[in-house]
Amino acid sequence: MNFSPYSSDQQEFKWGGDRYKEWFQRGPEPQAIPYWVTQPIVSPNVTPQLQTSVNVTSVVFPDSTKTNSAEVTHKEPNITMANVELLSVMGDDLMVVNAARVSFAKESHEFSMADEKLIHYLARHNHITPFFHPQIQFRIRMPLFVAREWFRHQIGFARNEVSRRYVNTIPECWIPTCEEVREKDSNKKQGSKDTPVQNAQVCVDMMTACVNNSIKTYEKLLNTGVAPEIARCVLPQSMYTEFIETGSLAAYARLYKLRTGSDAQREIQTFAYEIGKLLSEKFPVSWEALTSYVA
Repeated sequence: MNFSPYSSDQQEFKWGGDRYKEWFQRGPEPQAIPYWVTQPIVSPNVTPQLQTSVNVTSVVFPDSTKTNSAEVTHKEPNITMANVELLSVMGDDLMVVNAARVSFAKESHEFSMADEKLIHYLARHNHITPFFHPQIQFRIRMPLFVAREWFRHQIGFARNEVSRRYVNTIPECWIPTCEEVREKDSNKKQGSKDTPVQNAQVCVDMMTACVNNSIKTYEKLLNTGVAPEIARCVLPQSMYTEFIETGSLAAYARLYKLRTGSDAQREIQTFAYEIGKLLSEKFPVSWEALTSYVA
C-alpha cells in the first residue's frame, strides 16, 4: 500500500483502513501544512501491551471540514510500488547490428533475418560491445531501500536524483500489505519465504506507526527552523525517491538478469520486470538475445 500523508492537489489525508481515520476539531490557528498529533486507537489486532509500546497514531487535519472515507485499495503484492516511465530511446536493433558490422566496413539499412542471426550470435558468444550503443532514459520512482540496491549497478548508467537538501515536501512512503510482510527464511542468510508472518496485521500497524511518527518529527524539525538537509535524517527507508536514469541496453540487460533472479528481493524484481517489459518492446531481438544468453 502507498502511504501519503498529504496530497497537495486534493488536500486530503490518505490512509489505508477506516479504523485508522479519526478526525478531531482543531483550534483556530492557521496551518500551512498538515498537523499531526498522537492519539491511541483501539484496534482488534493490537494488544494493550502493543498499543502502549507502539502508540499507533491518528492524524488531525487543520481544516476540520475535510473528510475522507475512502479506503486505500490493496493491490496485488509488489505491484503497488512500481513506477517506471520511459522518457527517451536512442537506437534500435539495427543500431546494434551496424555497430557490429562496422568491423567489416559494412552497414545494414533495413533489418533482415541475417541481422537477427547476427544479434543472437553476438549475445551467445558474449560479444556485448555493440549492445552498449543504444541508450535508454527512464524516470523511476521507488522506495529508498530499493533504490540503494538499484544504485549498486554503476557501469553503463548515469543518474540524477531528487535531493532532500532542496525539497522539503511531505514524503510519500511505501508500507507493505499483510501479504507482503514475508517471514524470514531460516535456510537463507538473506531473503524471505513466500508466506507472510502469522501476525502480519500487527506488523503493518507497527510499520505504519513508525512511519507516521518519523514524518511527524520531520515536520516539527522543519517548523522549528532546522535545515532540510539535517531534518531529512529522520525520514524512513520506505520513503519514495525519484530519479532520472540513462543507461545502455547492455547495462540494463545485466541489471535485469541479476535483479530478476530467484535470490533477488521481490520488491526490486518488480522494477526489473517493468524495465524488461518496456525494453522488449523497443528492442525485441536484442533484448531476447541478451536475456537468453548473456550471464
